[in-house]
Amino acid sequence: MNPANPTLKVPVASAPYPNDADQIIRMASELVFYTDPLHLLDLIRDRLFGDADKVVEMAHRWAENTVIPQTKVGLQTTKDVLGSYWQGPAYTQFNAYVGNVIGNLDANQAVMTNIATTLGNCAQVVQSTYASAIKLIGQCAGDLLNLGVLGASLFVPGVDLITGPALLLKAMDKLDDFVKNVATLLADAGNQIASYRSSGISFAANANAFKVPEPIGDSNSGAVIGSANDWHVIPNK
Repeated sequence: MNPANPTLKVPVASAPYPNDADQIIRMASELVFYTDPLHLLDLIRDRLFGDADKVVEMAHRWAENTVIPQTKVGLQTTKDVLGSYWQGPAYTQFNAYVGNVIGNLDANQAVMTNIATTLGNCAQVVQSTYASAIKLIGQCAGDLLNLGVLGASLFVPGVDLITGPALLLKAMDKLDDFVKNVATLLADAGNQIASYRSSGISFAANANAFKVPEPIGDSNSGAVIGSANDWHVIPNK
């Protein structure tokens, strides 16, 4: 990775989905006729992680692009070498022009860094949220197992008529906690990503921010550079 660019500390691989824990929550939800947990499980499994890995890859491509830094070094080296034997208004103008181009490259690199950092931050939020959601699934499934709500006696008519309903109510509470915790998690993640967007990532604006150097022949850059009469080379001694 280019040392001038940010290091994106984002894992590329997602954690495996906990299918067994998922099934425990689904069975308990169906037992108490509570559909909200089912919808959230579908969202976490099928949609939450999305294409976060691809976003991370894009972020790394932006951050690791070496064309601009290498071009900047090449221009600076050329300017320094020419300065050892070229003098006069043509070199002065060339020197100023190269300085302007290097300034444009610095500005463009800053835009690319901003895009890379923002992509990395957004992907990190998604991956962190996905990992937290998986943890909540495991915790809820564990709580339900500890309650014994999925015990066979609950499905046998006439058995546990007193304790069965109480267990179902407790299971409902655990499922409700799961729904609330996941909803809060998703809301916090959405707010965090929105914050990243509002603090610097309008991609259209960033694209418009890229600066292109003026052609050497433009009046602003100066046509003197190409005029032989304005070239003065320091003779070798």
